[in-house]
Amino acid sequence: MITLATLALSGLLACGNKTTDDSAGGDTDTDTDTDTDTDTDTDTDTDTDTDTDTDTDTDTDADGTSYSGTVGLDAADRTSGTSDTCTGTVSLVVAPPAVTGTASCTFAGPFASFGEASGPIDGTIDTKGNVTAIWNTNPSPLIAEMSGTATATDVALSYSGTVDGGGMTIDYTGTMTATAD
Repeated sequence: MITLATLALSGLLACGNKTTDDSAGGDTDTDTDTDTDTDTDTDTDTDTDTDTDTDTDTDTDADGTSYSGTVGLDAADRTSGTSDTCTGTVSLVVAPPAVTGTASCTFAGPFASFGEASGPIDGTIDTKGNVTAIWNTNPSPLIAEMSGTATATDVALSYSGTVDGGGMTIDYTGTMTATAD
């Protein structure tokens, strides 16, 4: 047997959450639906930018590096034509912007009476590895103005000039080459 209460309950369940207020004379449905949609669009763009930068820094990487090597100096007297070669050693430290060290060489032939040419080297290095330096062999009259390059592995310097003294005019050319210790 179906009772009036059972029918009312089934009618209420069939209508869901809707209610009708006939006394107000209108439909007062209340929507309790919530939006549960999700965005399924995925970004499929790809970044095609590639980095083509190149390192143009020409740092010599010779910061605080010690070098040792050889000195060679060819000398010739303009008046007599006498010539000789001075050979020896060089020690350098490259610590930008400074280049410092010592060098010495000795003549073995006609200029042996000149004794040893020895003294400090003082110079600078730029960011491209270019070196300018002076080798001062005081009291000898040789003050060689040198130029060259330095890298992390080696230093190469060259110089030339003329020295007057003792009734002689001596033209000279020379090199200093050294490798990192």
